[in-house]
Amino acid sequence: MIYSKAMIMLLVMGPITSSILFPIPYKQDMLRNVKIAVIDEDKTYESAMLSRMLDAVEELKVDKSYFEMNEAQQALYDKKIHGIVYIEKDFQKHILRGIPEKVKLYTDASYMSYYRPVSGGVQRVVKTLSAAIDAKKSGASAASAASAIRGSAPRGRTLVTLVNKGLYNPANGYMQYIIPGSYIGTIQQLLLSAICVTALGIRASKKKYKKIFKVGHILAAKTLTFFCIGLCYFIYLYIIVYRFYNLSAGENILGTIFFLIPFFLSVIFLGIAVSVYFKDRETITPIFVVCALPIAFSTGRSWPQYLMPWYIKAATFVFPNVHAYDGIMKIYIMNAGLSPALTAFICLWILAIVYGFLAYRAIAKRYPYKM
Repeated sequence: MIYSKAMIMLLVMGPITSSILFPIPYKQDMLRNVKIAVIDEDKTYESAMLSRMLDAVEELKVDKSYFEMNEAQQALYDKKIHGIVYIEKDFQKHILRGIPEKVKLYTDASYMSYYRPVSGGVQRVVKTLSAAIDAKKSGASAASAASAIRGSAPRGRTLVTLVNKGLYNPANGYMQYIIPGSYIGTIQQLLLSAICVTALGIRASKKKYKKIFKVGHILAAKTLTFFCIGLCYFIYLYIIVYRFYNLSAGENILGTIFFLIPFFLSVIFLGIAVSVYFKDRETITPIFVVCALPIAFSTGRSWPQYLMPWYIKAATFVFPNVHAYDGIMKIYIMNAGLSPALTAFICLWILAIVYGFLAYRAIAKRYPYKM
C-alpha cells in the first residue's frame, strides 16, 4: 500500500492532468485567419488580385490597416501580425512583359504555430496566381484558366515565385522554435525546486537566526544568492549552449539580463513563499512534475495565446516564465529594444512586488527559526 500523499498525487493527478490538458492545444489541427499584412508598392490590378486571393485563403486574414513597410515591421515585432507579403513596384508590368517576378514573404519563423500556415498559404496562392497568369498569356481557353485558378493546371512557366524569408530562425528548424521557451521554463523550475529543497533542509535543523539578522536581511541574502545562481543558468543555457548548437540569437545580452531582473526576483520570491507549505522533500518533485505541463503550455509555444480562452490567459498571468518568454523572444532572439517587451517587463515587476510581499510574510511567519 502507498502511504505517501506526494506519491499518490504523482500517480493519480499526473496522468489526469496530462490526459486532459495535453490534447487541448491540438484540437484545432490548422490555425485559421492568421493575420498578415500586404505591402503593395505596385497598386495595380494584378497586385490587388494577389491581395484578395491571400485574404480568401482560410489560413490567412489580410490586415488592411498597414500601408508602409516600417509600420508592418513594428506590428510583426509586437505580434499583431505574423507575416508580411511585399509586392514590389512594376509587378504587373513585368508579368505582362513575361519577365519573372518575385513576391517576398517575411514571417516570424521562431513561432512554428504561425510560420507553417502563413508560409504554406502564401505559397499556394502565389503558385495558383502564377498558373492562372500563364494560362491566360498562353491563350488557353476559359476552362483552362479556371482550372489553373483551382490549382490543377499543367505545369508551365513560373512567372511569379515566392521568396520566403523566415526571420529569427534561419534553418527553419524545430530546435530554434522550441529551445527559448524550454530554457526559460527550465530556469524557473530549477530555481523553484532548489529554493524549496534548500528551505526544507534548513528547516529540518530547527536552528534559529541570530538576533542581529532581521526578516529583511534574510530575504535579501536569499534573493542575492539565488539571483546569482539564476544568472549563471542564463549564461550557460542562452549563451554557452546557444553557441555550442549554433542557434540564432541577437547581440543584446545586457538588455536581456536587464529585462530578466524582475523575472529572477519574482521566481525567487515565489519559491520562498510556497516553500512554507511543503512538509517534506518527497512532496516537491511530484507537485512540480504535475505542474510542468500546464506551465509549458502557458508560454504560447504549443498553444498560441490568441487561441486560449480568456480564463486560461488570466490563469497564466501568475507564471513568471510566460512574460519572460515574450521578452526573451523580442529582446534576445529578435535583437529588439526594451519597448516592444515593455508590457511583459511591467507584468514581471508586478509579480515581483506581489511575490516579494508573500515571501517576506513567509519568512516572518517562521522567524526566528531558519527556513
